Amino acid sequence: MNAESIPDEGPVGGSYQLDDLIIDTRMRRVTRDGVDLTIANLSFDLLLALVRAAPHLVTFDALMADVWPGLVVSQETLTQRVKLLRQALGDSAEKPRYILAVRGHGYRMLTAAVPLAESNQVLPAPVSLAQTKEDASRSAPPHRWMLALLALTLIVAAGSAWWGFEHTRETVSSSASGAVTAGPVSSIAVMPFANLTGEPAKEYLGDGMAEELIDALTRVPGIKVPARTASFAYRGRPFDVARIAQDLGVATVLEGDVRSVGERIRVSTRLVDGRTAEPIWSQNYDRPFADLFKLQDDLAAEVVQALHEFLGTTLQTPAVRPPPTRDLEAYRLYLQARAVSRGSPETELQALALVNQALDRDPNFARALAYRAFVPGNAAAIGYTMPKEAVDAAERDATRALMLSPGLADALANLGSIHVAHGDWTEGERNYRAALASEPGNVSIRNQYTLVILRPAGRLQQAVSELNESYRLAPADGYTIHELALIDSLLGRDAEALRFLKLHNQLGGGGQAIGNVLVYTRAAARSGHYQDAIDHSAGALPAAVSSVDGVPLMRIFYSGLADAAGNAAARRAFHSLTPKLESRDIDGQVRGFFVQALTMLGALDDAYRIANRAVDEGVASGLVGSRIYLADFWLPEMRSFRRDPRFGSLVTRLKLTEYWRQYGPPDGCELNAETLSCH
Repeated sequence: MNAESIPDEGPVGGSYQLDDLIIDTRMRRVTRDGVDLTIANLSFDLLLALVRAAPHLVTFDALMADVWPGLVVSQETLTQRVKLLRQALGDSAEKPRYILAVRGHGYRMLTAAVPLAESNQVLPAPVSLAQTKEDASRSAPPHRWMLALLALTLIVAAGSAWWGFEHTRETVSSSASGAVTAGPVSSIAVMPFANLTGEPAKEYLGDGMAEELIDALTRVPGIKVPARTASFAYRGRPFDVARIAQDLGVATVLEGDVRSVGERIRVSTRLVDGRTAEPIWSQNYDRPFADLFKLQDDLAAEVVQALHEFLGTTLQTPAVRPPPTRDLEAYRLYLQARAVSRGSPETELQALALVNQALDRDPNFARALAYRAFVPGNAAAIGYTMPKEAVDAAERDATRALMLSPGLADALANLGSIHVAHGDWTEGERNYRAALASEPGNVSIRNQYTLVILRPAGRLQQAVSELNESYRLAPADGYTIHELALIDSLLGRDAEALRFLKLHNQLGGGGQAIGNVLVYTRAAARSGHYQDAIDHSAGALPAAVSSVDGVPLMRIFYSGLADAAGNAAARRAFHSLTPKLESRDIDGQVRGFFVQALTMLGALDDAYRIANRAVDEGVASGLVGSRIYLADFWLPEMRSFRRDPRFGSLVTRLKLTEYWRQYGPPDGCELNAETLSCH
């Protein structure tokens, strides 16, 4: 069966029975014995494609074309989606009850599906969110639902990303990571080296050693090496070597530890068989710290030789690389800068001070220049008000880094963000694509790409695809899991979002982050539980919202969604604030929240007044993207805003039209000449 032959007969708008499952295509529900099963949107689409063909085989290509129409996805993405569907159904690959894999061809259902005539359907009432809570009495009519505290959402969904992209990562259970079962023969995961100096502040030494080895081994043809993000996500977690090898799809794992004694560095390394966890090779080194770069090259060469002897493959000796800097102290300061940042403005300032010291010692240190360019460029691209001087300086840093080190992925990505801040989306896309071509396995850059370009430009399905690829590459990266929760919440897939968030939080992600609050409040409000949404959000309002009586304002807002009388009062309350929101001191993220709140209350004139004022300021400053963040303009709640004739003019002034003309319009919209129309 090919992509064109998935049958469409049967009750497309009705139901099927398959074994003990009832599949309602209208309600997109699956029940077993009267109990709803939680099936995510994409998983439901996959199930429906298999059910309509049951019990016949559906090829990989046919499923990918049917479930992801118009998108290019990998077979691995399909495999992971089948795994998620099996988990939701209580099925397994080892003892399949519903879905059978036909090796090398595709999948099929084990039994035929029986179309149900509408008159014979007896489907149970859906189990509501209220039924899972003790206080169901708080339920309000779900005729309009709240996106709740976008101020919250925006500040962490985007904000935490730029404050700590490289550093604020948590891990997820490997049992739920979508692990692969075998890796290429010549493949190795390099774990962060343990810090045995007795000084926690020197953890950067082990990280730096591992990262340089990853960089050196990645350059050897024929060796697969997961990126830093993938292997470092396991730091401090009780995962065994075999589990890590399975998760990352590698045959071997390199572990090590670092000690420093005075001006000497001592390194112990072990190469381990990923299948048996048995040691393959080990070596100890004791060198002057001044020989650190040579030690890294020597170690990389010996690891390749050990792989060659163990695996019997022909591998090139890693080329001797020029050191990242000629100044060893500058390198040490750079590593310290990366280690000290922990996702807060205070630690970021400490990191900036250290990287400035490194650049004082070596102004031509390309990696340090790229690092310094990160915060200003990305902040301005996602709606934070940044001084133009800071963004200009970041652009100079990123440009110089690329002159010194052509193809440096971090510099390319950061320059892409700066282009977006200036409103040059097409050039921003080009830079991000170049960054990912330079380092395809760099999950941090891939996630940054979704945050800075794909989400604001309304290409949400492409953002999902990129995040799924990040998940495949780094299944234990908590930041990716968190972003998957946020993108599903953005798309209205609350059950899937809550599932990802639970996975993230169970393993240390924390329940108080603003992004978490966003997912919870959206889910609560979308089911009519406005009081729950208020309770979730009250303790996490950003200062800019609190300063305008944020909690009472939220109560008024929810009342406005619940009934007509409350709506009029809420519109008056928000209207009285619009002059304050035109102040240049109000952050673009906060403005975005009020634009959405006003839209949901039906006050489109006030919403457009704030949005247009933000764009005016952006155009005047030369930083079009710095005054308002666009990602949440694509929420289902914002449909009336997008359908308004003024929307086309707004996005044209934001310079998005040329980008869409080249890369395709946002989801659910059409671009005819210069006119954007959204459904």
